[in-house]
Amino acid sequence: MELTDLELSPSPPGLAADVAAGAGLRNAADLEASARSALEGPPVRRAADHEHWLKLPIMVPETGHTMEGIIDLMYREDDGSLVVADFKTDISVNEERLAAYWRQLGTYAKMIGQITGEGVSELVLIFCRASGAEVLRSTHV
Repeated sequence: MELTDLELSPSPPGLAADVAAGAGLRNAADLEASARSALEGPPVRRAADHEHWLKLPIMVPETGHTMEGIIDLMYREDDGSLVVADFKTDISVNEERLAAYWRQLGTYAKMIGQITGEGVSELVLIFCRASGAEVLRSTHV
């Protein structure tokens, strides 16, 4: 996704073929369909039209250690608030895994608050699937 800069062109098929070959994957068509489903989805289209960051590394000091992560996608809403989104490729997700994903995004939101002093208004999980992206949202930040 970070190679697209959220644009629908250049065509993801050529990009997907290159990425698949580099990763040793056999089915570039499914990779392309999964990427296109995410790119065409409402959160990504909204991000593309707003100030956004892809693969944003973040780091904050904690007592005795440093917390770090990489935010897949963050964008600024019209009201100035930030949205943190994460791309997932799971075919199915149980409740335990889903809860872990929400904790991950919640941690990213807290880190962004510490770093910038700005609030995150929404967390978004984007499950990239060849049959179409599934988008889950949470405002419990």
